[in-house]
Order: sequence, then C-alpha cells, then structure tokens
Amino acid sequence: MMSEQHKPCAPDCEFFRCTQRSIRFKGKLAWCNFADDECEISKCKYSQCVRSRLLSDGTCGFTVVAKDQEINAFEVAKPVKVPAKLMQKIKEWELF
Repeated sequence: MMSEQHKPCAPDCEFFRCTQRSIRFKGKLAWCNFADDECEISKCKYSQCVRSRLLSDGTCGFTVVAKDQEINAFEVAKPVKVPAKLMQKIKEWELF
C-alpha cells in the first residue's frame, strides 16, 4: 500500500541517473564530483529518472497517486462560430 505523502527522489534509487556521470557514494552520502557538493536532486539540472517519473520539484512520480476526474466537453468549451467559407469546407456551423 502506497503512503499518502509524496516522497523525494533519492540518489540511491535504481532508476535515478546523473547525466554528467559524476555522482559517487561515500557511505550513505551521495556526492556530486561535478559541483563538488552533496547531490541535491531538486536543484540539479543533470538529474533524471530512467522511467521519466522525476517531477520538477524533486518528487518521485511513483509515489504520487493520480486523481481521476470526469470532464464534460460542453461545460469546458463553448461552440465557436466559423466563417462561411470555412463552413463550406468542413460542412459544420459550430466547432467544439
């Protein structure tokens, strides 16, 4: 069962990659040789997820639960009036 909290991506995740190939592990600490500092996934532009689940704030997309919503097309968009020449080509008076 997945927890309700969003978890940050960790450098020791099997799907995490550094595009500069400069991450080294010193015990439990992930060290970036490129910046010569501790690896901060949320601030680094070279961090990526192999499965494309890394969100822009550094959150792991596998821990985020998607919400389903039904959207009615008639409530979202109103019909658009089109010019007569275009109407002749597409045979419709109103477009959605």
